[in-house]
Amino acid sequence: MDNFSLLNTLLQLIILIVVVYIVIIIIKKVRLFAANNLYISNKKIEELEQRISNLEKK
Repeated sequence: MDNFSLLNTLLQLIILIVVVYIVIIIIKKVRLFAANNLYISNKKIEELEQRISNLEKK
């Protein structure tokens, strides 16, 4: 019985580590996605500002 509980504890520890690892990967991907979206938004804002200044020049 003692051997079984040790194995069970080890298995739970491994599962916990795997879950934490997966959560870290998901957080990194979400951060990257958010950063890319922010970059795209900034680029679009810059393009719109350029168009406005071009219209003002005309």
